[in-house]
Amino acid sequence: MEVIQIYKPLQDRSTKIEDLELVSFETRTTDDFKNPGKIVTVVHKKVPYWCVRTENIKVGDTYHQWLKKKEEEIKGEKFVGKGVEGIYLYDIIPIGGIVGKDMKPTGEVSLMVRYDYIRKYE
Repeated sequence: MEVIQIYKPLQDRSTKIEDLELVSFETRTTDDFKNPGKIVTVVHKKVPYWCVRTENIKVGDTYHQWLKKKEEEIKGEKFVGKGVEGIYLYDIIPIGGIVGKDMKPTGEVSLMVRYDYIRKYE
């Protein structure tokens, strides 16, 4: 599974072309296999827009454990999103001050991950 770190998490449709990060171009060629033939090549510009997902890692789990679970989830049969190649990773934020059922601090620390899926172009 591919994991790509994102350094410009506020990129969107209004970002200037020269400021875009991770823009890729994919070329598709189709041939009708007739004589005379017609070959069409189309270039698609893929700009990842940062509409992120946020997920809290369970207390006591590491980022690596979360990543392994996410990889198993993506490869699993019940995963809804088809064509996922990996994850765009935006940031990992430590969360402290977790309170227990009695509303007292537990002293535990967790992590919050902001990410999105890298999808194949179809």
